[in-house]
Order: sequence, then C-alpha cells, then structure tokens
Amino acid sequence: MNKKLFPLKVLKENVLSDFATCLSKHGFYQIEQQFERQTSDVVQIIHLMFIENKGSQTLSVVANIAVRHERIEGLANSWRSDLKEKDKRRIATIGTELGKIIDCPHMRWDISSLEDSLKVAESICRAVESHGFPYLEHYSNVRNIQKCLSSDNWRDWQGQLPGGRALRLPLVYALLGQTDTARCTFVTQYEYLKSIDDPLVKDYPLFVREVCRKLNIPNPLEDPYGE
Repeated sequence: MNKKLFPLKVLKENVLSDFATCLSKHGFYQIEQQFERQTSDVVQIIHLMFIENKGSQTLSVVANIAVRHERIEGLANSWRSDLKEKDKRRIATIGTELGKIIDCPHMRWDISSLEDSLKVAESICRAVESHGFPYLEHYSNVRNIQKCLSSDNWRDWQGQLPGGRALRLPLVYALLGQTDTARCTFVTQYEYLKSIDDPLVKDYPLFVREVCRKLNIPNPLEDPYGE
C-alpha cells in the first residue's frame, strides 16, 4: 500500500516537532529550524537544513552542529552596521555538518511521510548524542577554538573562511589574556587578508579599531609599539 503524500511544509514542521521532543530532555529549546542550549557564555547549536525534492515529494534533512561563544561573537560583529542585532546573535563561532564529524560527508536523512518523521527525528538525535555532543563540548572550551583557528591548515578551521578566522583568532587570544599575541595576530591576519585580496580587507582596520577600543588595548595598526 502506497504511503499518503503530504505537503513538504507539513513534513518539515512534523520532523522539527518530533526532533524538538527528542532533544528537550537534553535542555535544548527550539528557534525555528535551530535548537539551542546555553551554558554560561556558550551557546551550543543544532540546526536542521531541509532539501526539498519536489518531484518525489520527499525531504532530505541535513544536521549541522555549531558552537557560539558570546563574548567572541559580540566583539567580532560589533562593528557591522549591515546586520540586524537578531542576525548577529545567530552567527556561530565554529560549526560543521554532523556527517563530517562522523566521517560521512553529505549525510542525509530522507522523509516522505508522517510515518517517517519520528524515525528520522530519533535517528538524527541518536547521531547527535553519539557524535554531536562530544563536538559541542570540545569547542565549548575557548582554548580548543584557539587551537583550531591558529592552525595553518584551513581544513582545521571548522568551517571558518579566512575573513572569519581573521576576526576571531585575535579575539580568542585577547580573551585568554594574551594581549601581546592578540595585537600581533591582528597585524598578521591583516597582512594575510591583503595577500589573498580578501573582501574583508577594506573593513578590517575599522574592526580592529572598534574592538581594541572595547578591549582597552592599543590598536596595533595605528600604534605598533603600544605607546
């Protein structure tokens, strides 16, 4: 007997509801397609992305895992006038697809009926519990953020592009109390952005001026000796 076809919007809402129920025991709350749990200055995030297969009236679900360090992101995006405050609050510090953590890139869960919804939600939840939670805990430690972003290998940056890394790495050092290293890193990151003609180059001095003022440290792009 063929399964009854439902509008993709209904399937999406149903799997989000079932997933919210599965995650609620772990203290996550739902914001649209995102599920968050806050501990101190860190927000742990699970986001479900849906790919609509309209020809077959099915959905493919992709789970993304991310961590937001509030102090880092508050500074990293404080200078941006092009973003609304609610959008700034949704930007993560580190994140990746759950499938990449499991060493199974492009992992998808398919749903074609309401009967599939709970099974898919429970399957994603089990994968999150086994592989996503250790990732969330690891990168909730700012020293592990520093370790991955200070790597010379872009594959270690956990989804950050050069511009994103240039914004965050100096801030990590500053918040760890390593002011001299932070000031040096502002300079080296600026030089690197210029060498690759990154779009952030134009606004990077504005960012450095703004955050150095907030952190009460000398701006190394204007005062290299900190006098």
